[in-house]
Amino acid sequence: SLDDQLYALMNPDALLKADGKPLPILAMHRIFKVKDLECLRGFSGEWAVSALPAGQRMIVERRSGRVKAYDEDGPVTLEDEDRKHIRALTEKNFIIDVVKTDSEIVLVDILDYDDTNIADMNVRERLKVLRGQFDSHETVLVPGPHNLRLTDHEGLDNAVKDMTESHPQVLLRDATSTYMRGERRHPKWFVLRPDKNIPFIILDVRGKGPYTYRLGAGPLDAE
Repeated sequence: SLDDQLYALMNPDALLKADGKPLPILAMHRIFKVKDLECLRGFSGEWAVSALPAGQRMIVERRSGRVKAYDEDGPVTLEDEDRKHIRALTEKNFIIDVVKTDSEIVLVDILDYDDTNIADMNVRERLKVLRGQFDSHETVLVPGPHNLRLTDHEGLDNAVKDMTESHPQVLLRDATSTYMRGERRHPKWFVLRPDKNIPFIILDVRGKGPYTYRLGAGPLDAE
């Protein structure tokens, strides 16, 4: 139908890269408080709680000292200083998932390290690679105590409370989940944001007024 065609054009989940390169994977779920998790099942009870700043999600790749980046729209131009700081993270090749804000680049996850695909490792193992093999440099930040908590279900409330005191948006990941490389949204990842703003797409407007609107759920663009 025309509606389906229009939604596909506006839906970022339909924008897969033709060259097969993975895009940053997004959380499938949005919650407003930790208690909302009680409505869902099938999780391990082990969690990675990390800050998710508002910014541009992208994939950054280092190959033989060359650094390049792209998002769902194609190549992203990085400043010379950004590339310099990214090269300083480690001497090995890598592919990482990051958020670029106005002032910093925050590492979210890692797909490849030292020319090896590690996307099938669980979150704990991937974060161990990031924290053990990468060092923050200037405005490029590796996950650490300032923006990451690893916890079980009993400690989840306190971990989220600590994180939301200084970060308005939090990413919750089942600590046993893989990166699911090539997928667009992860069923075991959640974005927690206390505000009640939910994006919608206006599919059509009928009548001459007062108007009747038909709405469809839009993308979580802040992810």
